[in-house]
Amino acid sequence: MKNIFALISLLFISVTFAQTKVSGVVYDDTNQTVPYANICFKGTRECVTSDENGRFYLESPEVRKVLVVSYVGFTTK
Repeated sequence: MKNIFALISLLFISVTFAQTKVSGVVYDDTNQTVPYANICFKGTRECVTSDENGRFYLESPEVRKVLVVSYVGFTTK
């Protein structure tokens, strides 16, 4: 019984921590905010658009490491 409880606890903990949360502000080369830029986790369709102040918050249930930021007239980074 103790082994089953320990196994369930470990699974719950691993599921709880297997996620990515990112927030920030998008700036251009002149240090101005970029409103309505597209921010995505690379290789996924998990995307958001920055607000009128360039701020964004992006969350995924998976572990993600690379962001892609795009905006019309700018090079995608």
